[in-house]
Amino acid sequence: MPRSILAAIDLAVSSDQVLAAAKEYSEAFSAKVYLVHVAEPGPISEAALMILSSEEEVDLEPEVKFALDRKAEADRLRAERHAFQGLRRKLSEAGVDATAIYIEGPTVDKLLLEIDRLDIDLVIIGSHAPSFLRDLFLGSTTKEVVRHALCPVLVLPPAGDEHGPI
Repeated sequence: MPRSILAAIDLAVSSDQVLAAAKEYSEAFSAKVYLVHVAEPGPISEAALMILSSEEEVDLEPEVKFALDRKAEADRLRAERHAFQGLRRKLSEAGVDATAIYIEGPTVDKLLLEIDRLDIDLVIIGSHAPSFLRDLFLGSTTKEVVRHALCPVLVLPPAGDEHGPI
């Protein structure tokens, strides 16, 4: 019987499924829910850089690109934090004892650290449609959490998948 649940939130379509499952399991077992979102810093795309810099193609100086990269990254992270806090509020308003934990860094490493640090009894995580290249070069976050977590992991299928939880 889980006393503590870690719901891994990636702010993608699967987040609603993970949130609903966390609410259901929390209510069934009177468990505390930790919503965890790990933001991985990343470079801004060239397309986004052009939108930020101007409507026309402009060859930017390296210092300007760096400043735009940093501003865009800060804006992205701020938007993620805001959206993430909204999900926690949703659970709290539904009567679920929920704590939001926002971390920056490598996703799998940070999730595994939080699972251990919080003495989690159940992890709920969503999966995405498989991508051979992504899995080949990056590995799957879900696969790595299942492989290394020292507690049960409930993997939810991609939205629209009719096979049910994995």
